[in-house]
Amino acid sequence: MFEVKRIKFYKLLMLYNYLTIRYKVFVVESKRPIFNEFSKLDFYCKHHLLLFNNIAVGTLRLYYLDNIVELGRVALLTDYRNKGYASLAINQLINQIKEEGKTNFIRLFTKNENIDFYKKFNFSESGIRFFGDDTYPYMTMILDLK
Repeated sequence: MFEVKRIKFYKLLMLYNYLTIRYKVFVVESKRPIFNEFSKLDFYCKHHLLLFNNIAVGTLRLYYLDNIVELGRVALLTDYRNKGYASLAINQLINQIKEEGKTNFIRLFTKNENIDFYKKFNFSESGIRFFGDDTYPYMTMILDLK
């Protein structure tokens, strides 16, 4: 069974699993500096843990800013990739955001190799490629919910 659960900072085991997955995927695998991965922005976001048979397998983060929701920190542990779990989670959160009716747009920043993945959800490229705080080129993508 697959589910996406919003976590609260006081739920320590869920928080530990969430932070551990982000550390493994972004710091260890992607070699992102740890101080760039975790920041004060995390205190303003809604964090989600992806569970498969009650095992923490991935993460997602939503940041509500004015009329945009920013989707970020989409990460899956290696053994759970390419099985459709990220797609299930993203679809679930897109539907949740639509139902809330607080925004007209979802924005994300993704590495070039993930652009086609997000196009499956009708995200479109917006702007030019840029380099973030690591050595990978990124693209801004927007999903219009109207």
